[in-house]
Amino acid sequence: MLQVIAADFAKLEAETSSEEESSQAEYDKFIFESKVNKKQMEVDIKHKKEYAAEQLADSEEKTTELGSVQEELKALLQVYEAMNEECTTNRQEAQKTREETIVSLQETLKLLDNITLVNSNSTDSSK
Repeated sequence: MLQVIAADFAKLEAETSSEEESSQAEYDKFIFESKVNKKQMEVDIKHKKEYAAEQLADSEEKTTELGSVQEELKALLQVYEAMNEECTTNRQEAQKTREETIVSLQETLKLLDNITLVNSNSTDSSK
């Protein structure tokens, strides 16, 4: 009976040792993978922070640039408005001058027609 107990004890001890070694190997593998994952995540965090900082700087630069462009646009719109008003005024003045010239030429034409008619009548009368 002692031999059976000793055999069972030896068998149990062998199984327990085997399971402990297997568990230790799994634990060691888990710890190693965890350390590797932690390092990878730390690197990822570092890269993401750098990327976020770059994006923030880029955003600030774009905001500044946008402000400058908006100021430039505002100035250009003011110039456009001034030029548009001047062109409209010049066009209206030119149109008025053309109309006055046309009226004057029409009056001159009537006078010349009348002179021609009078000359033609006086030439006809003298014959």
